[in-house]
Amino acid sequence: MEVHHHAHTARKKWTHYLWEFIMLFLAVFCGFLAEYQLEHTIEHQREKQYMQSLLADIREDTAEIGTSILTAQKAIGYEDSIIFYVYNNPPDNFLPAHFLDLDLYALARLKVVFNEATAQQLKNSGNLRLIRHQGLARETVIYWSEQENTKINLDRYLEYRNRGREFAEKLFAFSDYNLVNAGLIKASDKGVRVIQNNSALWSEYSNIISHCHITATGYLKQLKKLLIEAEKLILMLEKEYHLK
Repeated sequence: MEVHHHAHTARKKWTHYLWEFIMLFLAVFCGFLAEYQLEHTIEHQREKQYMQSLLADIREDTAEIGTSILTAQKAIGYEDSIIFYVYNNPPDNFLPAHFLDLDLYALARLKVVFNEATAQQLKNSGNLRLIRHQGLARETVIYWSEQENTKINLDRYLEYRNRGREFAEKLFAFSDYNLVNAGLIKASDKGVRVIQNNSALWSEYSNIISHCHITATGYLKQLKKLLIEAEKLILMLEKEYHLK
């Protein structure tokens, strides 16, 4: 009887330990699941916060892009006017007074400033992985890539624009109008005084303006492409995260 009782007690202890192990395992496993779910929820919250911020940035970008498109179109129109004027008018000792305005607007310092605060946070902190929607993540990267292409196009334009500014300073007298504006001299009835009327130099100036026209047109085309990408990304963000 004692042997049977001892065997029964041993078997009871073994099953007791087994149940204790199972209960402990379940407790740890449930804790792990709860922690995983909490982390998952926090990541989803962070994802939506980032996307709200990204959406706000891109909306600001679209306004900036729209303004840049208008200024680029204006510059291109004035560049055409200068090229046409120089082609049809041999250099003389004076230019019509409105030529300064043509040069001013044709060689405008075009710019575009993107709001990249959220983009930098996503890139530098590795949080780009938070975007679960693969199509949206891909579209975001494409948008950033098109931003970089836009900057490259702008740099090309500015290189020729700066050369045009330097060249114009050698051809006609901006300084006279500083004196006019200061009230020190009267504006000449003849117009803008030409410093050098060498036809070769004026042809070179026209060539530089022509390159400004080409690069500004490329920049304008890229801006319009970027605007399409921005609007597409805005719609995807609004739909995926129910944002307005």
